[in-house]
Amino acid sequence: MKVGIGLPTMLAGTERSLVLEWARRADAGGLSTLSTGELLTTASYDAIVALSAVAAVTERARLMTNVLVLPLHNAGVLAKQAATLDKISLGRLTLGIGVGGRKPILYELTSDPLAHANYPDFAAAPAPYEDRAARCEQQVAYMQKIWRSEPPMEGVPPIGPAPVRAGGPELLCGSFAPGAVRRAAHWADGVTNFDHGADAAKVANGFAVARQAWAEAGRAEPPRCVASFFFALGPRSEEGKAAFLNSHYAHLSDEGRQRIGSTIRATTAAAVADALQAYAAIGTDEVLLVPMVPALDQVDRVIELLPQG
Repeated sequence: MKVGIGLPTMLAGTERSLVLEWARRADAGGLSTLSTGELLTTASYDAIVALSAVAAVTERARLMTNVLVLPLHNAGVLAKQAATLDKISLGRLTLGIGVGGRKPILYELTSDPLAHANYPDFAAAPAPYEDRAARCEQQVAYMQKIWRSEPPMEGVPPIGPAPVRAGGPELLCGSFAPGAVRRAAHWADGVTNFDHGADAAKVANGFAVARQAWAEAGRAEPPRCVASFFFALGPRSEEGKAAFLNSHYAHLSDEGRQRIGSTIRATTAAAVADALQAYAAIGTDEVLLVPMVPALDQVDRVIELLPQG
């Protein structure tokens, strides 16, 4: 099982020097992937731009969006951006794609499923929240057409550059819904499943759905199964976790933050090692550790947990 790490680009106060040195150390230290998520209405870095910067200072580790909310984007523009990043990184790009959702704790603010407070990223983009799942699949098909160097429509020239891998970069489905996973079996290379507390048993159920969906779709190869969870290591890990919860989940009530925090247990080397072992036992292909502390020692401490030899 491969082990990768998230970039600190979603953490408050992260500066350029930290992002680039973080990437260099992870790349040199044998971590498999550098990932970043997407939250529009926060101070987090843009995922594609951040990974482009990281591509210039790394040579080996894959670069992954975990996940990109595709319905927020213009498909033609994103297809070109992704292909460009794939070329710059010599084919190291993986696009984890999701459809986005409501901010759970804001249910207490309004019961209107279309209220702006419930889906601020879509409101800010702006992009329609309605029918986002169907739109996402249409966008995937459109981008794959572009990556095959086909004209996007009659009378319109093809959009380049062509990505390194024929047909486009690796695509992973970031949805947990069984129906979405079954549909993704027709276009994705695998699935990526995030769980706050590294609950391997829960994630195993999602992977089982994906493996069955791939088999039913007649896919020759099973899906690549990627998992991720929050972590913090070192003597101030609990303090770092608390600061992260207060910043990243500032929109939640105290009760909401405590509820999420109670599930996050990967704050010691032993706990992270146990989680990695549990994920390996369910057949996970790769685990991405998502940082809660913006400090370089987090990279070093994860590297120390990698199997030797």
